[in-house]
Amino acid sequence: MALGLVFSDLYGSRLNTELSSEDTTQLFTTVLRKKAINDAQDAFVRMTACTKRYASIAIVDGTQEYDLEALTDYIRQLGPPSVKVVKAGASDRYIQGEAFPRRDPEWLDRLEPGWRAASAGTPCAWYIREDGGSTYVGLHPKPDVGSGETWTLIQPYLADPADLTADGDEPFTISSAIVARLRPFHQALVHYAAAMLEPLRKNYSGYDRQMKLFAGYVANYIAQHTEDAPAQITLRRDYYGDSFSQRPPDWRTWP
Repeated sequence: MALGLVFSDLYGSRLNTELSSEDTTQLFTTVLRKKAINDAQDAFVRMTACTKRYASIAIVDGTQEYDLEALTDYIRQLGPPSVKVVKAGASDRYIQGEAFPRRDPEWLDRLEPGWRAASAGTPCAWYIREDGGSTYVGLHPKPDVGSGETWTLIQPYLADPADLTADGDEPFTISSAIVARLRPFHQALVHYAAAMLEPLRKNYSGYDRQMKLFAGYVANYIAQHTEDAPAQITLRRDYYGDSFSQRPPDWRTWP
């Protein structure tokens, strides 16, 4: 795969081309150019959810809730959590899927009054509780971690890539790891940044043009991911197959 653009390319030569200006001291200052590129990276991530990660959070015996905001690059949840249970001498097991549905606190309040005081055990549901600056993922009932076991909460989430600071930094870098699959979309950041800067010279038609170009990259990314998704929708239950197993017995041959 070809190398991606670096920060100096984005706020420098590429932005010069889109703005038709090499000014870095009067109107389109270097500080404003750099900020616009970082704002563009944030916007692209927010619109495409392109920086998915999986957090592994250690589960503590009897502790019901875990703050996702404690993840330093957390933006938002991108799927239901799972619980991984590891025990020496035994196969790993998982609590997930239909056996681990989401049940919001208000739902539990209504249908399982007193659920917060329930005895610890194997979680059969999870929930999200937003409280001020915290976003808690909770387990119900609270986990009862057995002796010799290690429980881990696996949570998919949208990660906030590091801001670009050094000239050699590459966009979409997560924990020092470059997301190479996003290199074809680096130019999108230039168009968004140009759109943010054009109003400084009252060029609103230029703003519209640059935002349309940026939106094209966003749409292209989303379309590619849609194409990569399963092409067919299947039923969760095989009703056709069940119809054979549930047919009444033939009275001529039964019993």
